[in-house]
Amino acid sequence: MAARREDPRPDLISHLVMAEVDGEPMSDELIERILVLQPVAGIDTTWSSIGAALPVNVARRVTRDVELQGVEIRAGDYVMMTFPIACRDPEKFEAADRVVIDRERNRHVAFGVGIHRCLGSIPIVVG
Repeated sequence: MAARREDPRPDLISHLVMAEVDGEPMSDELIERILVLQPVAGIDTTWSSIGAALPVNVARRVTRDVELQGVEIRAGDYVMMTFPIACRDPEKFEAADRVVIDRERNRHVAFGVGIHRCLGSIPIVVG
């Protein structure tokens, strides 16, 4: 960070060390946090996008006997689900096949769900 302050370049670190929040320079601690998160977030979104395009399937073990759309699934069986279809359930999403940026009821799983949750989806309050 000190080197970029002395010799700024057209890169992320230089932009961060020159950035201001409410008229004050960003703290080194905040810059470090951003720089630690950035590669992880970039890698995660890249492999997620590639995986979704292939697509990646997730397997889950069924815990009780159920019938789903006329198909009997027994406890102990495995089911596979693909993430690209997870947010297109017409029972959960009005106009499920359309991208609606300001959708009111939006229980999508684009950022994961449960304990597997993207840090980018969590609001961060600075200050």
